[in-house]
Amino acid sequence: MNSQRANTRVSTTELQEFLRGNVVPEIRRQLGHDGDVRGVAGPSADSPAVCSLELAFYPTATVGSRIEIPFQITPIPCFDRPTVRTVAGTVFLTTSDADMIESKVVAIICRRFVQARDILDLFLFQSTLKGDSDTRVLEKFRGLSLSAKDVRDRLGHLDDMSSVHIREVDQIIASQVEPSVGSNLLTAGGAPMIWEAVMDVILNRLRLQDYHP
Repeated sequence: MNSQRANTRVSTTELQEFLRGNVVPEIRRQLGHDGDVRGVAGPSADSPAVCSLELAFYPTATVGSRIEIPFQITPIPCFDRPTVRTVAGTVFLTTSDADMIESKVVAIICRRFVQARDILDLFLFQSTLKGDSDTRVLEKFRGLSLSAKDVRDRLGHLDDMSSVHIREVDQIIASQVEPSVGSNLLTAGGAPMIWEAVMDVILNRLRLQDYHP
């Protein structure tokens, strides 16, 4: 197992410098908008696993036209070699299927604001979890310096907000899933069924509640 602990922390400063040096100038060139990037204060600001930033753009000549885009960046700890995929003869390196689906678990636990798409993806692609994914995911948590309390608190928050997450998954099915697939999901029980299956993966297959650093 190739644990990449040294590479899993998110540097807010480095990301701010990258966005200021690359994204902001490109937006200015293409749209004529000035912009800036800043870190976000709050409970997730000091997390070693999540980087919270706010990207803002504004045409200088228009008062009150500021556009603010908050986003969170979570690293993907990878234990497998990159996978080679080809598209029209072009070769791309990507994370393995197991690392990718495990990253959905990391995102669900680490992000302050859970994305319904991550929940749906974990349900749809749970078959790509490995036989030792329970051990792998817990080791990835250690690499991200999560405490047992961090994980317990997040599991409790997921349970407390289950009705909200179920509603958001319903919206994803309606807006982002092909109609035939969405129809099958709804027939099988829809978002409540998906939520129950995902929590079964998290609690029974991966045993996240047993995590200790």
